[in-house]
Amino acid sequence: MVILIRRRRKCIFLLLQCPCYILINLSNVNEHEKTKK
Repeated sequence: MVILIRRRRKCIFLLLQCPCYILINLSNVNEHEKTKK
């Protein structure tokens, strides 16, 4: 039971982390585009 809860928590954590990571990547790409111009 405890393992299941931990695993689920990890999944939720990863799910929350993913959009943040994508957003950071997008902002980085935007910065690169700006510096190119």
